Amino acid sequence: MVGVSEDRGCISGYQPLLKKLLRDLQPSSLLQQSILRNLEPSPTGKSDFLLATGKASRGMAETLSAHLSIPHRQVLVVIPRGYPPPDHLPYVAGNHPEPGKDSVDAARASLSFVNAISPEGRLLFALSGGTSSLLCMPVQGVTLEDKRHSSAN
Repeated sequence: MVGVSEDRGCISGYQPLLKKLLRDLQPSSLLQQSILRNLEPSPTGKSDFLLATGKASRGMAETLSAHLSIPHRQVLVVIPRGYPPPDHLPYVAGNHPEPGKDSVDAARASLSFVNAISPEGRLLFALSGGTSSLLCMPVQGVTLEDKRHSSAN
């Protein structure tokens, strides 16, 4: 039978590997390993704008805006209510896991953000899990309760 001290030794031997794995799975690491390598610079005279939504939106927005030098006023981050907000980027919070009033407000804010981009702008949309709940604007004739019910099934 393995003793407690042996168990801890075995677990502690995996800690460096676990820490590296967790670092590699952060949105910033994944973006740097994939998208940022292949993303072409914005054409001359065009400004980048960034809308990041979902549970990983904070990390994606912080990485993309820093790497691409997107001014903070040209970024909107949509996070789940209760998640830590980005330090220096504008954000709104929606409801998760079920859409709610804050999700409707976040959808309206996102639409306003996108509609304000001039034709000379380039919109980057960073999408992660939870967006369908965070951005919810039922069409006319469909209530928020109808949307919640259809999403639950």
